[in-house]
Amino acid sequence: MLADEVTALLHGRDAAEAAKATAREVFEKGGVGDDLPTLTLSEAEVADGISIVQLIVRAGLAGSGKEAKRLISDNGARLDDAPLTDAGLIIDRAALTAPIKLSAGKKRHALVRLG
Repeated sequence: MLADEVTALLHGRDAAEAAKATAREVFEKGGVGDDLPTLTLSEAEVADGISIVQLIVRAGLAGSGKEAKRLISDNGARLDDAPLTDAGLIIDRAALTAPIKLSAGKKRHALVRLG
């Protein structure tokens, strides 16, 4: 049984089509799918900037700061599809004028936006 058939059985045909469209957008085109898990930050949370390690953890891509740092040092983290190499990176309000995409490995992605 194909993945979209399983999704349709469990969640309905509309959910299966939405998941398929998101997967195509993210994996084939390198875009940002609207159905990706999204972390919305307030202005106050980014007033002094927020570390990339905190963002990875809060977005659910790592279970702890230590795990997020290891992900970065092992070249498994990406920021808007570019390799993320600096665990000390601070994201400020200006960086969030448009949503950013965080990735852990090839299949786990999340959006971070200012709300």
